[in-house]
Amino acid sequence: MTPHRLDVFARGTDDRLYTISWTGESWTAWRQLAPERISSDPAAVSWSAGRIDVFARGTDNQIYKISWDGSQWTGWSQLGDGQFSSGPAVAAMTPHRLDVFARGTDGRVYTISWTGESWTAWRQLAPEQISSDPDAVSWGPGRIDVFARGTDNRIYTISWDGTRW
Repeated sequence: MTPHRLDVFARGTDDRLYTISWTGESWTAWRQLAPERISSDPAAVSWSAGRIDVFARGTDNQIYKISWDGSQWTGWSQLGDGQFSSGPAVAAMTPHRLDVFARGTDGRVYTISWTGESWTAWRQLAPEQISSDPDAVSWGPGRIDVFARGTDNRIYTISWDGTRW
């Protein structure tokens, strides 16, 4: 996070990841971040000054991330093993902590976490099936709310309160 700077990410019509930035004075031109194709809209989060992580589903239905470390972009890296039918959602409830959510091919929500040192394994978050991409937000240290549309077309939420889901 840099004061007065905004970074926007989008999947182009060629299924590649693009970005445009507000510098505090003007917008840059759109530019392609990586040549690999993605099959979902991206989800982005900044968990410390100068750090951005962007997540998307690849054409192989795996979740991938690409990162800005303050000076350059990394290449795409795969997050664990799993098959997903939605794009990812991501939230950062504390510095150096990321939680990523996606709908598995079984229709259930799965999550994987960056602990500050390593990624956990993907695990099922709840037994209920959803019919949309999940969305996630952290509104305080140790707090995350995940939202999704259920198979009955109602909106559901599950929350992390700092100790349990």
